[in-house]
Amino acid sequence: MKNIDNSKLFLSYSIIFTYILLLFDGYFQFIFDKNIFLFELQEYREDSFYVTSFFNDEKKLGSFLAKMFPLFIFSIIVFKDKFKKIKLEKIASSFILLIFLLIILTTERVAIFIISSFVLLIFFKSNFFLKPKILFLIIAIFLTVILFYYQPEIFSKIKSVLYSTGLLHPGYSDSGKILGEYDEGKFIFSKYHHLQIVTSINLFLENPLFGIGPKNFKNLVLTGWHPHNYAFQILAEIGIFGFIIFISILFFLLFRFFMNFFNFKDRDINSELNIYLIAGFLLNLFPIPSGDFFNNWVNILIYFPVGYYLHLNEN
Repeated sequence: MKNIDNSKLFLSYSIIFTYILLLFDGYFQFIFDKNIFLFELQEYREDSFYVTSFFNDEKKLGSFLAKMFPLFIFSIIVFKDKFKKIKLEKIASSFILLIFLLIILTTERVAIFIISSFVLLIFFKSNFFLKPKILFLIIAIFLTVILFYYQPEIFSKIKSVLYSTGLLHPGYSDSGKILGEYDEGKFIFSKYHHLQIVTSINLFLENPLFGIGPKNFKNLVLTGWHPHNYAFQILAEIGIFGFIIFISILFFLLFRFFMNFFNFKDRDINSELNIYLIAGFLLNLFPIPSGDFFNNWVNILIYFPVGYYLHLNEN
């Protein structure tokens, strides 16, 4: 038991240190245009930049921070349990706010959705984090508005989700073309994602039982390496049997989440951590735009928290 406690503590130290390092380097890159290794801010459009930190030209910083966030919270709790005399409430709340703002600076819209969901969940359920709640909410809204005011291109990038889905129309130019080169119509996430989903369904219908095989989407489709959606990638590449397993896990997690949510015990830290970990699994697997389900990087982010969850519920 002592070895387990020590390994949990050391792993928590590693995760907290990683977040501190990424926060420092991310904001350093944003302020000075280069990070500590001289990796430059990445440009996705003229005068529009996003933060990547140590990931350099890979747009993965926001995804890493958001998907590892439940383990960061878990690590803070472990640290607090080890050093009971240290008052971590305000420090932890400040870190959450800094993580939230840095993820916005990455302009990764799925990561922003994930971290926003976590912050809302923590705000309404936590007995430890984000206190005092009203003050945190005021500070968070104020800093977010200031960020969008001085970096309007970031707000435009986030708002573009509504344009790409067709829920909002950006308007027309003087020549009659749609502003921003968006497409007419209503789409699932965007026209590109929509077409990938339709393609996945067609591939599934051709191979309904066992699919086309893992990572074979890129060999049969010229428009992408994968469908950018876990559910439809599994449907196309593994077939109905793999899809049933995936959906069963998703519904099981939904059931566990609501059981924990509505049976939440005040000041029971295990109940609180269970909610965050299950929410992390759900947000990781939810059928929203995503990476390649069979990619090693993605699999680490999905499965790494499983050990924490099993340890938390071993009794």
